[in-house]
Amino acid sequence: MNIYSIIPIIAFLFNGFVWTYIFAQKKQNQINRAFLIYASFLAGWILIVIILRQNISPWLVMPLMKAASISWLSLAFLFMSFTYQFINKKNDIFYYLCLSVVVVSIVISLTTNMVLKDFGYVGWGVNKIVGPLFLPFVLIDIAFPGAYSIYLISKEMHWTTNNNLKHSLFLMMLGSLITLIIGLISNVIIPLFLGNIHFVEFAESGTVIQSVLIFRAVIKYKLFSVGFEEAAKDIFTHVQDAVIIVDTQGNINQMNKAAEKIFNVMFSHLDKKEISSLIPDFNTLEDNKNVELDINLGGTLKYILLTKARISKDGEEIGRVIIIKDISERKISEEAIRKSEIKFRSVWENSVDAMRLTDENGTIISVNRAFCNLVEMEEESLIGKPLTVTYKGPKAVSLMIDNYKSRFVVKDIPANLEQKIILENSKILFLEISNSFVELESGKSSLLGIFRNVTERKEIQKKLEETVNERIIDMQKFNVSLQRAHEAERTKIAREIHDELGQVLTALKMDVILLSEDIKEGIKNSPEKIISELESIAKLIDGSILTVRNIATELRPDILDHLGLIAAIKWQLQEFQKRNRIKCTFYSETDFIELDKNKTTAAFRIFQEILTNILRHADANEVNVQILREAGSFILQVSDNGKGINADEINNLKSIGILGMRERTEIIGGQFNIISEKDKGTKVMLKVPVTNENIKMEIN
Repeated sequence: MNIYSIIPIIAFLFNGFVWTYIFAQKKQNQINRAFLIYASFLAGWILIVIILRQNISPWLVMPLMKAASISWLSLAFLFMSFTYQFINKKNDIFYYLCLSVVVVSIVISLTTNMVLKDFGYVGWGVNKIVGPLFLPFVLIDIAFPGAYSIYLISKEMHWTTNNNLKHSLFLMMLGSLITLIIGLISNVIIPLFLGNIHFVEFAESGTVIQSVLIFRAVIKYKLFSVGFEEAAKDIFTHVQDAVIIVDTQGNINQMNKAAEKIFNVMFSHLDKKEISSLIPDFNTLEDNKNVELDINLGGTLKYILLTKARISKDGEEIGRVIIIKDISERKISEEAIRKSEIKFRSVWENSVDAMRLTDENGTIISVNRAFCNLVEMEEESLIGKPLTVTYKGPKAVSLMIDNYKSRFVVKDIPANLEQKIILENSKILFLEISNSFVELESGKSSLLGIFRNVTERKEIQKKLEETVNERIIDMQKFNVSLQRAHEAERTKIAREIHDELGQVLTALKMDVILLSEDIKEGIKNSPEKIISELESIAKLIDGSILTVRNIATELRPDILDHLGLIAAIKWQLQEFQKRNRIKCTFYSETDFIELDKNKTTAAFRIFQEILTNILRHADANEVNVQILREAGSFILQVSDNGKGINADEINNLKSIGILGMRERTEIIGGQFNIISEKDKGTKVMLKVPVTNENIKMEIN
């Protein structure tokens, strides 16, 4: 057995003892259950570490290390979950964010080598070789939740008045802090930052310190214990009303049948044991006073008369007893009278939409808080004022009021409209307005206006229109430039045909004429001269064929159709090196790739344009071309050691070469990217999707 396994074995045995002891106390208690889950994952981690420090087969190491990552990536979150339960804190957005991050981290750890890349053997056992995500995951999955748990414990320790609980929290905080520090130093700082991989990692064994201190809190200060079950039984026996007993943290420990009937729930089926889940205002109520409360239970409104009193043992508070009477029948009639008014007022005040009520004269009767926020005015500055008080602009106020009055009489005010207004502070708003006539208790009609601010939507719409127009103009410019490029290419081809092929054909014609005359005078000329002239004609024909072939190759190399894209790129690079005396290197992870004709042509033309730009602008003497493979696509990567190109030049719409490459890439559904730094060269990457993964791998 590896001697370095002794400490983890001791830690495993002691943690197992603590787990068993707490399990035997009250395993159905939520706090106990949360701690047991945490301790189970901790024990699993220690057990795997013990196995890894033995002489096991190498093929088992990585699966075991990844299995261990499930534990150590989730431990800090599980301890934070236990802390939430212990201090009676509701699960908040940070809790669920940590849960999501832990789940994602575990999936990445199990399915990739981004967290644990490989392993190596050192004197004390197997040493991990970490991936690029190991340190970020340690920070967000372990350091943050661990530190936050310690903060919550210290905060609770500061506020609690229970001495036993204060001592218990101190021991929990001390053990957790020491364990976190030991783990980070042993498993992260020393091997990764100091580079000492031979130092024994003992983060998992260091957790025994936390277990020892928590166990001391359990034994000495009765952590996880309540201590008043007998008193509760006596109260339940003699009290006929509903009775609930809670501890000093507000957690429900018992409730009798009458309480279960009032709250329509069985104690054993409660999802949340906090008294606040049944009586939200419990913590604000005074002791030994009768208080009438209304509670909503699954849509049923009940009224109760509640009294709470302190329970003490040996002069120390250990909880509260709550006695409840159901007074719903007495209160339900009173509540029905107020219900309608409360409902209307609630909708009015809590609506996110701005609401305004005006009379037949255009005078503002009432506004809600959302309306005040919309027009940035106080309610006192609006009530009793004409509706035009919120407007500023060239419109005549008197004409607006007269128009409103005449339309109000015949109820001809538009039900829905959009309007642009200028506030008193010169702020411009675009509003969607819904108008409807309502009858007040006095019998008079009023106009209810509901206003929704759509300024942001209008601005986005305007920017989108401007962007589309700019894009149209850019495309028009690109098309003009592209047409010019096509014309230049046609001119070049015409010049080559005229200058090279035309001259050859003219010379060929002259030789044929001379040969014809010599044949007519065959008697005077020797056969040797005629054969020489025929050979000269043959050379001219060969030259013509070569010229035609070169022009065709410039238009579309035969190698592209016969041997494919990879071979064509390699050939083009060799031609580029021969013509320009620039050192070129080529590497490909695959020797053949099947693409449709459009993608093949586009990729090759982009490669040609890249080489052209290097020759014209880069001032480089080395070019490196790599073809890489990736699931569902292949990557063409071209880099040079030239003077580089800045971001403005890359994004310049007048850069027809770059713009053309981007357009070709978009057409074939690929990705195009340029990375460059001044005087440090340029790297261009083209990523092209491959249909049905038709990449044939080179067999070495």
